[in-house]
Amino acid sequence: MEHKLWFMGTSYVPGEARTLIDNLEDSAHREMARAEFYYFRGESEKAAEISEKYLQDEDLVFRMSACLIYIFSDFSVGGVEAVKAGAHVMKVTADVLLHSEDRKERAYAAFAGSVAKVLLHIEDWEAPLIFEYLTDLPKGLRLWGCYFIAYDAYQKGEYERSRGIVETGLAFSPQLYPVSSIYLHLVAAMDAVSMKKTKEAEEHFRAAWKLAEPDGLLEGIGEHHGLLQGLVEQYIKEESPEEFDRIFRIMERFSYGWQKWHGLRSKGEGAKAVGGKLSALTKEEFVVAMLANRGWMNVEIAEHMGIEQNQLNRTLKAVYKKLGIANRRQLKKYMLQ
Repeated sequence: MEHKLWFMGTSYVPGEARTLIDNLEDSAHREMARAEFYYFRGESEKAAEISEKYLQDEDLVFRMSACLIYIFSDFSVGGVEAVKAGAHVMKVTADVLLHSEDRKERAYAAFAGSVAKVLLHIEDWEAPLIFEYLTDLPKGLRLWGCYFIAYDAYQKGEYERSRGIVETGLAFSPQLYPVSSIYLHLVAAMDAVSMKKTKEAEEHFRAAWKLAEPDGLLEGIGEHHGLLQGLVEQYIKEESPEEFDRIFRIMERFSYGWQKWHGLRSKGEGAKAVGGKLSALTKEEFVVAMLANRGWMNVEIAEHMGIEQNQLNRTLKAVYKKLGIANRRQLKKYMLQ
């Protein structure tokens, strides 16, 4: 099973990912590794096109790998029906794997179950979560199990616990697994900024960036953009403007697909109008809106973003004007539409 989710779970030197993949001998192995690589670079169309070919592969674990890449690629491509189809295939495949005599195959079903419950919020998924099968996964995928557990804790507001899971996973990893480590550092940054520990948040975000930038693996940063609450703008916008623009485009595409998945943008013109107004915000205005929506005080937002209070006040007024609202209470209601 060496070619299942290969790139996600491989140890390599940042900057050498493409060469490593091109040198793989097995054609299916190489092709799916490229699909993973394209996905994490934000090249979702390429990833979806490749992974779709393996959605009915006879090797069930390989099929599961293809489903995962196909589903998340289609969030950005905008194909909600394709996401539903991929999720259905993944569920049927996981149900079969759960009855396998091979515990390692059952571990992949648990891996998929964690994706479904923690990331996709599919409540009726009956597969176990990853904790029970963590040590049955290949070493490189165990960190992804830690990511699922940490992200689940983050969603529940258990920031200290989430951060502890991340730090434990990274500390006990015998090698550097760049892709999973990017996502773990991002969750830890989210935890820290939610606890208003800005220095710690910066350290984890910069660690994620150091691993992501050499190979252009910007998808994770784009997907977590809003939850990073201004870290992208604060540390990437001026240093790497081209990459910053790519991250923002990834965020817009993924957010649009994500909201369609949850039915937030598929119910008439009112929902489309909400999306259009949000896209009219500047990058700074978007961050201010996100932080204000999460209950940050003005002085905290200004300090976090490194701007003067007067500038923040002007930015917040611009947000209200563009969204057609008057205050924070209306902002919170607006962001829930």
